[in-house]
Amino acid sequence: MISTLTFDKLVTIYERYLDDNDIERDATESLLKFLDWNEVDEEQFGQEVKIVLASAEFSKELTTSVMWLNDYGLDIRCVRMNPYTSDGQIFVDVQTVIPIPEVADYQVRIREKRQRARESRKSSRDFMYPKYADIENPLLCYIHQHGGASYEVSADETYEPLADHFSLTEEERRRTLDEYQGHGGARPVWSNRIQWAKKALKDKGYLAPSARGRWRLSEKGVETADRLS
Repeated sequence: MISTLTFDKLVTIYERYLDDNDIERDATESLLKFLDWNEVDEEQFGQEVKIVLASAEFSKELTTSVMWLNDYGLDIRCVRMNPYTSDGQIFVDVQTVIPIPEVADYQVRIREKRQRARESRKSSRDFMYPKYADIENPLLCYIHQHGGASYEVSADETYEPLADHFSLTEEERRRTLDEYQGHGGARPVWSNRIQWAKKALKDKGYLAPSARGRWRLSEKGVETADRLS
């Protein structure tokens, strides 16, 4: 309903409310004042939706859902309204439950920070890192070509040459697992991918046992690299 609601439709709905409650007020003028507009702008109308939930009580499940949705950019408020009568008059006690007034500004800042972090992670996923399987043969050939007579290299020396092979940008080479997927620590994504490709080569029998941080081709690995060269 909100997505298809126009300003003219809203005026009609508000006029009906004013008539039903015998309130003498110009609907169009009141709405323009509420929106802080000088004139009607249909293109801007309804672009930012704010939701206000009013009730005497709110369940834990509902408030939890509201806080989660607010964290993802929606603007939802929960307002507790309790009516009372006194000397024939009705009074309504209105209290904002979410966001808590005392910490509303803090919650907004935290929400904006989390949104920026999510947007950063989303944009980082747009980087087209090669798949692990696509790294295996270049890694095998690199060890074969640069490992000398023993066909052995240190792990660290493979990262930059293979990054050059796949034309990675400086940002792609430096990006950490935390930045890329939100967890995994400060280890670069690129070196992590090469490590997984190395594990695949080892599982296939292309690497022989070697010292920590050193990768050496097995006889099978040498034969395979010879065919690929």
